[in-house]
Amino acid sequence: MKVPVSDADIRSRFSIDHYYEIDLFVPLATRACGSAMIRPAKTIRFIANKFPATLIVRDLPPGFPQGESA
Repeated sequence: MKVPVSDADIRSRFSIDHYYEIDLFVPLATRACGSAMIRPAKTIRFIANKFPATLIVRDLPPGFPQGESA
């Protein structure tokens, strides 16, 4: 997803007017990892097989798909 940079200081210092966010899932080994939260709510969160990650890049390669569902 293309993200515009509106802060004038950031635009000036880094010479950018936008950047790209790439959300992806990194495959994990067959083990699951996670943590259980007992207080205040009884919630258990586990991540198995995939781990979410976000990459921030200045440019995309030619032909790289853009958009939320690309």
